[in-house]
Amino acid sequence: MKKQFLKFLKRGFLFGLFLTLLGFQQLQAQQTVTGTVSDEEGPIPGANIVIQGTNTGVTTDFDGNFSIEASPEDVLVISYIGYATQNITVGNQTNIDVTLQTDQQQLDEVIVIGYGTTRKKDVTGAVSRVTSESFENQPVTRVDEALQGRAAGVTVAKANGAPGAGIKVRIRGVNSITGNNDPLVVIDGVLGGDLSTLNPNDIASLDVLKDASATAIYGVRGSNGVILVTTKRGSGKGKINVDFFTTVSQVPDFLPTLADNVGEFARIENLRKSNIGQNPTFTDAEIAGFIANGGTNYQDEILRTGFSQNLQLSASGSEGNVRYFLSGNYRDEEGIVINTGYQQLTLRSNLEAQISDKFKVGLNIFGSRGQTKNNFESFGNGQGSLIAKA
Repeated sequence: MKKQFLKFLKRGFLFGLFLTLLGFQQLQAQQTVTGTVSDEEGPIPGANIVIQGTNTGVTTDFDGNFSIEASPEDVLVISYIGYATQNITVGNQTNIDVTLQTDQQQLDEVIVIGYGTTRKKDVTGAVSRVTSESFENQPVTRVDEALQGRAAGVTVAKANGAPGAGIKVRIRGVNSITGNNDPLVVIDGVLGGDLSTLNPNDIASLDVLKDASATAIYGVRGSNGVILVTTKRGSGKGKINVDFFTTVSQVPDFLPTLADNVGEFARIENLRKSNIGQNPTFTDAEIAGFIANGGTNYQDEILRTGFSQNLQLSASGSEGNVRYFLSGNYRDEEGIVINTGYQQLTLRSNLEAQISDKFKVGLNIFGSRGQTKNNFESFGNGQGSLIAKA
């Protein structure tokens, strides 16, 4: 009996020693792998590095650096929203630098829904998304130009034809005959924004929430729909962008005038007066002057070729744990009606600092100043006609 017990004890000791050596060998196989995740513009903060088939993973810091314990046979899965995922076998590498390529299809699937971000396939409500990539290479000076025709069920127009006129947005038509039909505008989480004051160059995305399920979080304020505006943030190496463009506006077709036939008009007018027994309105000398000199084309006196110019300047990037985006925009519009125009200056500063892994501080500052010259809104209110204003 004693011999059998010693034999069992010996076998148990050898088995335990075998397991210990096996675990030690696996532990020895683990190595520290460091590296950097970046794209074409610079490091990517917050990228995910996960060992395939496990829950072990890390994220990159603001400089795109990471460090993870892995075995040579492990496969690292590197991913980030908007970029194609890459799988890399560790092998004997101790330093792995990865450059991710953008995946436009994946980027389009991520939308803002009022209480966070999610994938489009997981959203049950009606949401339309417009990203800056869809209009960044176009001469867009106003947000309504960026949104118009790019979101289903959304009608966008200027309130009137005057330079600098307000923006009228209707989501799925008119909901009230006498009430307000304007949607709620939320800019970077702040309710009650004004789209007409925004610089399109500052916008990263526009998400339009169109039904009750998507707008429930905002209550009655979102009954006409919600437009969520996300402005740009800095990332990667510092860069400066300058954009300048001009546009020309013309009235396509002029109405026929009597300027070239004013003499004939004067004769007809005198004939009319004669037929009803009244004295003629024009003398023969006046009629001869009309024929010789022609009349006044009042359309030429009122209308002109409209001209506008737009200057945009921005600086963005990241330094250590700080991200920044600074921009300025100057817009000058001359209307097709003489003595009408609009000037606007906007400034924006988006700063963000990562104090620790769980604490982040941000400061967004925005200012806009617009000046209107002889706005159409004053015409027809007893202060004079278009001719008087011109």
